Amino acid sequence: MKKLLYVVFMVLLSGMNAAAAISLSEALQQIAQQHDVVVSYSPSLIAGVEVNAVPVCGSAGESLQQLLVETDFVCVEAAEGCFFLKMDKQKALERKKRAEEAESAARARIEAYCRRKEAKESAVCGALLMPSMPVAPRCEVEAHASQGAILHGDREGKRHFQLKTNLLLLATTSANVAFEVAVGRHLSLELPVSASFWTIGGAKLHHLALFPTVKYWLNSEPFGSDYIGAYLGYVDYDIGNIALLGGNFENRYYDGKVFSAGLVYGHRFKLSDRFALEAEVGMGYVYTHSHYVPVERKTLDGVTVVNKHKLSLTRLALNVCYAF
Repeated sequence: MKKLLYVVFMVLLSGMNAAAAISLSEALQQIAQQHDVVVSYSPSLIAGVEVNAVPVCGSAGESLQQLLVETDFVCVEAAEGCFFLKMDKQKALERKKRAEEAESAARARIEAYCRRKEAKESAVCGALLMPSMPVAPRCEVEAHASQGAILHGDREGKRHFQLKTNLLLLATTSANVAFEVAVGRHLSLELPVSASFWTIGGAKLHHLALFPTVKYWLNSEPFGSDYIGAYLGYVDYDIGNIALLGGNFENRYYDGKVFSAGLVYGHRFKLSDRFALEAEVGMGYVYTHSHYVPVERKTLDGVTVVNKHKLSLTRLALNVCYAF
């Protein structure tokens, strides 16, 4: 019964307050008429703003100042008998700050009440089931369970690093390794390095290659399935007198550098929680600066220098990956 009376009283009180309130524009017009002044303002700026009553003061400036105390506006006297209404940013910020603090305090009181209520219910339940064993509040049990599930999922399901080697380069007797790290929900960075330094008889296969790459994974996280990427490439090589390659590579030595940049696309085939196969292909711009000499030449006199610019296939890989 008391609660019902309280609700009826609050409804009547709010209705009285609403009836007493008037729009700010109407209050400004009343003050302008009382003091025979002009108040300039933007109707759209004060639309929907209400005040409780129109103050009665000795001057128009005092009346306007008293009227705008609880609002976000101030009034400036632009000329004698003419006032200009504008927004006060400082008052607006202070009012917003007070509202946020009040909301935070109310939220804290509600949370504290919920914690006390849960603790009380859990204590009663624990005392009935096993008086000698303390019972943790339900909210704490759920929080610990959720935290454990998150940690367990992160440990078992998500991998943040990969080591890989390209089987196609290994087939050419080129040692290679790539390290990849996840740096975001969809992004990873990769640094592939390959090298060979063998000389058999007069045959040479020397090279050192770096291809730093940034990848965007098309599914929800790195090391998923499909990705696209962009790379920069650098190769330093000295190759020649290799009968197996035939053609010019059998009759010449090529020594130079390659600079490239382009795009790659790849697909990852998951084999287990840690192992996967990764197929990749890339196209891009290639600049080659090299010189070559015939195999039979004993000196470097008259070496032919070649500079080339072209678009071509630049990346081809079948990687074995280990994630950790």
